[in-house]
Amino acid sequence: MVVICALALVASALAWAEDAAVSRGPLTLRFDAATQKLAVTDARTGLTWASDAPALALVVGETKLKAERAEVTRLGDGTGLRVRLSDFGVKKPVFFEKTGFSATSRASVAFDAALTETSVRLRLDPVDNPAEEGISRVDFPNRFGQTGEEPSGYLVLPLGLGGIRPFERGDFRWDTRVYANGSHGLNMALLGKVLASPTETGPAIVAVFHTAFDCGLRLETRVFTPRWAVQTKPTLLEGNERRFQVSYAREVEYHFRPRASYVECAKLYRRHL
Repeated sequence: MVVICALALVASALAWAEDAAVSRGPLTLRFDAATQKLAVTDARTGLTWASDAPALALVVGETKLKAERAEVTRLGDGTGLRVRLSDFGVKKPVFFEKTGFSATSRASVAFDAALTETSVRLRLDPVDNPAEEGISRVDFPNRFGQTGEEPSGYLVLPLGLGGIRPFERGDFRWDTRVYANGSHGLNMALLGKVLASPTETGPAIVAVFHTAFDCGLRLETRVFTPRWAVQTKPTLLEGNERRFQVSYAREVEYHFRPRASYVECAKLYRRHL
């Protein structure tokens, strides 16, 4: 009995570790609770596709709030991670001390990252924030799909928004347009990034949004950057109270390919229609 209890305590400690990793086939998924960065390493290519830190940010105006507390557990079947973030805030710069600048949120936000041998599926739980906190959106997954020093390659953009866009090493130009499915008549969003010239195949990541009706996509020339999952429009609740909420879970799946072209990206997209 003592041995069983000891093992249970060890398992519990592992489950609530500050960061964790799970592997399936060639893919390894990691979440670092200190930086709150999400990353997937593909053993077939040696590449690590990662998010910005933090992977999930609440946004007030244009100020991103990072959670002060991150709890990481493994999903029950051991194939992924469950992350709960709370106590969001931004440290006041010295410049703002006299102005009283501050931004905090009491929200507790959670997401699942479920791993297969070829993809990771991210699911953001519903979010409900008090009106006075002024939350305007959630950035999640925050610029996921970066590999560090990007070589040349091209982006495969959503249907009707330009097709293929090449980028060169060190190209930091931004496309600041934000594409939202509801206003542009898209049924499902697809974003692809291939590290090769448009006439060749190369390592690729493809994102398919499974709850794409109200997602927004902000595209950058150099960095594969979906800003997705929520509308910035507040929801009208009882008593004309206006506050930000994500009323149902949002899901996006990232597929990893050791070699692919825009044709493979398009075929993968069509399989999900």
